[in-house]
Amino acid sequence: MYGHLDMIRDFLENDSSPYGIFCEDDIMLDADFLPRLDHIVRDFEKQNLDIMLLGYLISHIVVGDSHYGFPVSLHSTYEGTTYRYYGYAPETIWGTQMYMMTRKHAKYIIDKYSCPEANPNVHFSADWTITQEGERRIVYPMLAIEDGKTTYENAGQAHFHHLSHVAHLNSSNYI
Repeated sequence: MYGHLDMIRDFLENDSSPYGIFCEDDIMLDADFLPRLDHIVRDFEKQNLDIMLLGYLISHIVVGDSHYGFPVSLHSTYEGTTYRYYGYAPETIWGTQMYMMTRKHAKYIIDKYSCPEANPNVHFSADWTITQEGERRIVYPMLAIEDGKTTYENAGQAHFHHLSHVAHLNSSNYI
């Protein structure tokens, strides 16, 4: 969480762009990242979003409106210029592999979470905070997936992260 807050703070203090893109260091990028990003930024603006997850954890593919019976609440489908976008209920989509947010939302996140002692009842984890607030969507296929190399002590976490990697490895060309 501190690393994410540092990235967001750096964006606010040292960059004048209207949007920031933040990512973890254990990802694979879509080989067509830049051409895809142009479409996604336009769709982000049309949807008037605060945050969009460009890489996240989900253990199954998404085809149209079908989620293959998995208990993930995806809704508010938006058909963009090239890609599909889905809203999600809080605490149903996890992962901060890569996300884009507005300056306004970045300031909100910094103001709210920079001092964890101020609100001890809030989970101090990027998955529980940064990705769960504001007008938000996911894009599918993702622009980034986990690289599948990270190890986890918890067997359930290891399994979920592994599934999230292999389920999407062929949804695009990741490098």
